[in-house]
Amino acid sequence: MPTSEESHKRVHLWETLKFAHTHVKRLQKFGETRWWAKSKAASNIFGTFDDNSKEIYSTLILALLEMAESTDFDSITCSEAQSLLENFCKYETLLISFIMIKIFEYVTPASNYLQTEDIDFIQAYHLVTNGKSMVNEMYDKFDLIVKKTNAFLNYINQIETFRSKDIVIEHELPQQMLRKRKRIVDETTEDSVITDTMKKFEVFKSVINQAIQSISQSLDLLSDSKFTDIAEKIRIDNVELKK
Repeated sequence: MPTSEESHKRVHLWETLKFAHTHVKRLQKFGETRWWAKSKAASNIFGTFDDNSKEIYSTLILALLEMAESTDFDSITCSEAQSLLENFCKYETLLISFIMIKIFEYVTPASNYLQTEDIDFIQAYHLVTNGKSMVNEMYDKFDLIVKKTNAFLNYINQIETFRSKDIVIEHELPQQMLRKRKRIVDETTEDSVITDTMKKFEVFKSVINQAIQSISQSLDLLSDSKFTDIAEKIRIDNVELKK
């Protein structure tokens, strides 16, 4: 377990690098259970989906690199820093992060509203259904998330400190082999590389699917028998709007 001295060293290093790069922010724990805390944790590191200027990802990478290579820290700290550095430099990590940031962008308004007093359940139902609809649309617009991830990488790679330290961040997903089943006994077909660009990203859409399931559970709560009249009023309002 890291000692108090090691913790102070890490904090000092982070503060030094942070102020050197003019990003005055604290890292947030993504493991916090509250939805707003997860949203804040992601945006604090990567900025918003449309604005990279407030990211501290670059500072985080430099801090981890410094700890991994420094002789001022014990072996456990150096090893953990190296492990985190490798994971944060994976394309997969960046891609999933921007998937989550986009999901947070769509559902945080509903999440914030559900935590207020004197909730208007009709308004809450509208916000949740609207959030679910926008998250669902991410399936067909997944290429925008890929483009955003690539744009963020280009932005980071333009930072002079990164180039001077030869920091390498994955710029694409590792090649995947498509395995084929045996046709007959002792006969197999050769594995082939997945060449369809978007096909490689299919597995990451499960993140979107999980978010939709969670939102659906919230809708189920709002659609309980005691709120049937609310759902019916919304249905009638929607019909009236279409007339």
